[in-house]
Amino acid sequence: MKNRRKFGGYFIYPPLQFALILVNVVIISLSTGIIYFKIIDSFKDLQRIGTEAGLADSHPYFSFLESTINLVSINIAWTFTLSIFLTIAASIYLSHKIVGPVYRLKHFFINIVETKEKNHVLSFRAGDYYSDLPAIINSALDKIKNEKEG
Repeated sequence: MKNRRKFGGYFIYPPLQFALILVNVVIISLSTGIIYFKIIDSFKDLQRIGTEAGLADSHPYFSFLESTINLVSINIAWTFTLSIFLTIAASIYLSHKIVGPVYRLKHFFINIVETKEKNHVLSFRAGDYYSDLPAIINSALDKIKNEKEG
């Protein structure tokens, strides 16, 4: 019988996976915020330069700056939203490939302890990280089994 996990098949160990997502989202949010406020500061400098040059408030230069600020803000918002979705998807996918082997390894050893069967063979899914571990662990268990029998 297959183990049912919370949040579907991709959340094998939610505390770690949600922490990774949170860290990535915070980093993107802070980076985007810093970039946005630096761009707005640059536009304020351009507005100040226009005022110091003696341009009237109704001058097209200020309208151009205002419409450009709005356009840049919209583009940053769209880019931020897309980046968040892509980061969440990538975090879930990669953490699934990292946490999955640890999950299988944990349950492999739990199964050995509970069943006391000696012929367990560890395997991971294709594409998982730590793909070298099953061969190492299976060899070690075979060696232990052969030493006990021999």
